[in-house]
Amino acid sequence: MTHCTSSETMWAHTKLCMTFEELQDQLDQLEATCCVLDGSGTICFVNKAWRDFASSNGGDPSAYIGQNYLEVCNKVTSESESEQRAAQAVSEGIKRLLTGTFMQEFQFIYPCSSPSFTRECMLRAFPYQVKERPDTVVVLHDFIQIGDSE
Repeated sequence: MTHCTSSETMWAHTKLCMTFEELQDQLDQLEATCCVLDGSGTICFVNKAWRDFASSNGGDPSAYIGQNYLEVCNKVTSESESEQRAAQAVSEGIKRLLTGTFMQEFQFIYPCSSPSFTRECMLRAFPYQVKERPDTVVVLHDFIQIGDSE
């Protein structure tokens, strides 16, 4: 993997097969927002940074659990055609991880601005073996603030 913090490197490269609970504990230590998908793309759990991000943006921190990440990407409607294409590319990349077409990692950078500032998101997704579900994929979102919006 590239661009990992030391805490991400610590657990992402380990060959140990963790339980969901152990993985949740590890992901909660990261600053990046993370979610864990099962083999169908359904969100099994999200980390503390994801819950905090949702809360600080007026969302329900637990509302994503049980939703299908791929379906959410496929339903993106936006005035921006580039945002729709980005969502489709993310869906396709994660789908390839889930089916084994991509064996290592999928990365994608897309705009993710808010009314108050301009930012991009670097999405990284990779397969991760969890004892309860060997077909698990971890998705990390690193937000990069570019500047204040006018």
